[in-house]
Amino acid sequence: MKLNIRQSHTFNLLYPPAPLLGPKVAELRAWWEAEGQTAIDAISQRIGLTFAEQELPAYIHDGPPGGSSDPVNVSVNSKLPLEHVLIHELIHHLLSFNEQGYTYKPFYPEEEPLVDIHVIVHAIHEWYCVTHGKADLIAQDKKHSQKHPAYARSWEIVREEGFVQIVNRLQEAAR
Repeated sequence: MKLNIRQSHTFNLLYPPAPLLGPKVAELRAWWEAEGQTAIDAISQRIGLTFAEQELPAYIHDGPPGGSSDPVNVSVNSKLPLEHVLIHELIHHLLSFNEQGYTYKPFYPEEEPLVDIHVIVHAIHEWYCVTHGKADLIAQDKKHSQKHPAYARSWEIVREEGFVQIVNRLQEAAR
């Protein structure tokens, strides 16, 4: 899957881009070429899902912090490193739009949907970071997530059950 990282013209209309937007887009493109593609390929292989799209746009903007997965977009105002937020959103996208036709079904129906899906996303992301020498990013993410009850709860479940067990469970469900 080719990722086309670019500025969002729609977001630029809503939030005039700061001078740092262009350099941030260039930095994220360089990171993607150096290691981002390898990261998402490792995740894809581990969970047994491949992107449905041959090419996917990823919009970078100067709007409110965070991002979303459809369309994939990331704000330069995110509190976490942009590449970390991008991987998070790409995991969401992969769970929704894959060649295998896998459709996510709740693993934790007793939890609110935002918690449920983030248990899976966080477990996959933790697997990647821990197995690829980036555990410090997960520590940052967990600390930052404490401000958001659903994210904090999802990390609590990941801690209780273990990210490897959750990823294995997803891999089985995706078959």
